[in-house]
Amino acid sequence: MLDGLPATCWGADPDGTWATSRGEALRRLDHAVTEVLPVFGPHEDAMLSTSWHLAHTLLSPYLNLGLLRPDEVCDAVEAAYRSGDVPIASAEGFIRQVIGWREYVWGTYWLWMPDYRDANELGAHRPLPPVFTSMADPMANPMAGPEAALGATSGDTQGAAGVADTDMNCVRHAMADIHDYGWTHHIQRLMVVGNLCLIAGGGPVGGDTVDVVVVCRRSGVGDAAQRDWHGPAR
Repeated sequence: MLDGLPATCWGADPDGTWATSRGEALRRLDHAVTEVLPVFGPHEDAMLSTSWHLAHTLLSPYLNLGLLRPDEVCDAVEAAYRSGDVPIASAEGFIRQVIGWREYVWGTYWLWMPDYRDANELGAHRPLPPVFTSMADPMANPMAGPEAALGATSGDTQGAAGVADTDMNCVRHAMADIHDYGWTHHIQRLMVVGNLCLIAGGGPVGGDTVDVVVVCRRSGVGDAAQRDWHGPAR
């Protein structure tokens, strides 16, 4: 599968971080509810240079790929709250993200696609900022990783695998997480990566394989491309 990817794809090789089956995803759900979710509420918007996921459940890939269902995930969280194992701030914050955001996006996708993919109400047509295309080729220096260079200046990181050539520390960390794990949490996606694209005026670009999430988040939030757009004329 990896050999069939286009040359423009980049990222670390799979290392077992993510579950790949229904059974494994259910075990991750149990771990997330019992071990992670109790501290999610107070820390869900925090970014740390020393932790790539902090108190996040890391369940979104399994929801995106159909290994977990939104209803069973929310039911598990509600049950943990009602049993006193998860505080209201964590349970409400998580369920709101799934029902109030993820399922809303699901409806938006089916209502407005495929026209929504090209929504560009702000007329943004500039190319992506260089930081998104300056990730070093991992094969050029396979022993170098982001941990060794995240504290360095951009000039020191050229040639290091998975390190973005930028002096913006928050962006460099976010890009390193994308390279290493294919994942960042919502604050990094929107407030760091999305905001940079919005300010730079980058035009709409295709998302990854999970368009139901990527297109709506990029157009509707990250690039503010939706604005008052309510779908094509019917």
